[in-house]
Amino acid sequence: MKKLFLTIITLIFFAPLWSQKATLRELQGKWKLVTYATLNASLDVASRKATVTESGKSLGELNKQLLLDMEGYAENLQIAYLEIEGNNFMSVVYDVVKAGPFTISDEKDYQVISAKFDDGTSANIYFIIKDHKLILHYPASSKTYTYAKQ
Repeated sequence: MKKLFLTIITLIFFAPLWSQKATLRELQGKWKLVTYATLNASLDVASRKATVTESGKSLGELNKQLLLDMEGYAENLQIAYLEIEGNNFMSVVYDVVKAGPFTISDEKDYQVISAKFDDGTSANIYFIIKDHKLILHYPASSKTYTYAKQ
């Protein structure tokens, strides 16, 4: 019984260390936007249906307008995609194109894409690949974009 207990405790503490990091090779290709999320709401791009997140519930009556605004924005996001070739990153979201070289680094429990865009801006984007989807989180704006490989 003690051996089983020690095995379980060991797995609980060391399992996070065994999680695989995404490689540059896994990021390659064209990715289509499937979900867009802010701190207060999430939008399924294909169905154009927005839902309120837990933190958004505190907005009360503003929820209805927030959801309508997001659902109205869904049509513009239908063409959004991300393309990664080598260490070059190109994101197209509505009428905003961000392109440029990037590097991958580790920060605490996350992987980070550090990109320098052609327009002179830069961004640190936290990311994971989960269930064959690429999830990008922009901490500066609290926005999350989930992409599926095309």
